[in-house]
Amino acid sequence: MARKKAIRKTSRRRASKTLKASARIKRAANKSAARAAKGAPRRRVIRARKPASRPGDRLVLYGLHFSLPSCKVGLMLSLCGAKFDYKHVDLMAGENKRPEFLAKNRFGQVPVLQDGATFLCQSNVILQYLADKYGRFGGRTPGERLRVAEWLAWDLDRMASGLGFARAATRFWRQEPPVMDFFRARGEQALATLDRQLGASKASPARCRPSPMSRSFRGWRPPMRAGSTSRAIPMFAIGRSGC
Repeated sequence: MARKKAIRKTSRRRASKTLKASARIKRAANKSAARAAKGAPRRRVIRARKPASRPGDRLVLYGLHFSLPSCKVGLMLSLCGAKFDYKHVDLMAGENKRPEFLAKNRFGQVPVLQDGATFLCQSNVILQYLADKYGRFGGRTPGERLRVAEWLAWDLDRMASGLGFARAATRFWRQEPPVMDFFRARGEQALATLDRQLGASKASPARCRPSPMSRSFRGWRPPMRAGSTSRAIPMFAIGRSGC
């Protein structure tokens, strides 16, 4: 019993020592209570302002009007409602191999997208970047985002290596008939797959929105004049298109 009484007595001493407030704490408490009683005004929350866009931050697309990858990126920019400038790159004159262009794209290819001090290459990478930047066409769920990634990878594996090569060989560099037949057959197989998948879609053609697939097969026409820039560039159909 004596031990329990000693423990309770010690606990009371500690509690009284802990709860005892200094004169400074009492003054602060009284001041807060007086402010509350008078209805102290709420503090105004100051939100950080978004940095103003500068001319140097405007998107710039470096491309070629014959380049389907350039058209893919241009179409995506238009669908996202992005304001951008277009700069023609003369591949025939070797402009893509000059040091100033290689500083933008080490591979010496088009398209290249400039966003401020950032330079991006490879069309499907740029498509994904723009989808993330503007929050459009990238998928709303993890499952949809995976499907977008699948279609973009399939585009490079089948469409570019089939239809793209066949078009390039027909327009720019001649190949032997067996080579051309191989490219054409591969392109037709890719188009058949695309038609089959679009036919199985539940979306109504009148209500469907542009999808990551359609950006690969519907086009956008950049200016033909070298060194020109554009702010409003129309789209046009190339090959087959989907919804």
